[in-house]
Amino acid sequence: DLNSNNILICKDNGHYKLIDFEYSDFSWKAYDFANYLNETHFDYSLNQSPFFFMKELTILKLEANAMLCFYLIFEKIEKSKESEYWKETEILFEELKANHFNETFISQLLEKYGISEEDIHEFQEQVQTCMILSNYYWMIWSIFIGHDKTKDFDYIMHAWKRFEFMSSLKNIQGNIFQ
Repeated sequence: DLNSNNILICKDNGHYKLIDFEYSDFSWKAYDFANYLNETHFDYSLNQSPFFFMKELTILKLEANAMLCFYLIFEKIEKSKESEYWKETEILFEELKANHFNETFISQLLEKYGISEEDIHEFQEQVQTCMILSNYYWMIWSIFIGHDKTKDFDYIMHAWKRFEFMSSLKNIQGNIFQ
């Protein structure tokens, strides 16, 4: 459940701690990305009912595409028999810091690791479909949880916002990443 309330920063050493793993498991890569992108549209920091708000539907195309491409690159490195995965990824992370979302750099990496435009487009389509599925899942989850009147969070409103989000994604024609 990757949202800002579930990322803690330790005051003594500045390390990050992730919490709230009750729904974590190994999932299909497109679904994981989709759920992450969906969650960027919800802010759970409100201190009063409904205790969240949904941001405007915007996909940061450059950033989302870069993330998807980086994932495909790291996946390719991991599957490579010749690769020293940790050493190669450490070097790549340093290069990424220096070339933050630089499209030319990303294109060069994609070519280097043999990732085609077709591979990227296929992954984008899978993620876009899974964004709808992820919202459907959280809508149904919210409806079930919403019957528990001991919780302050407005789960029924959350279900409705998930439905609206899912519907808006469903009505988009074409690839949302382009």
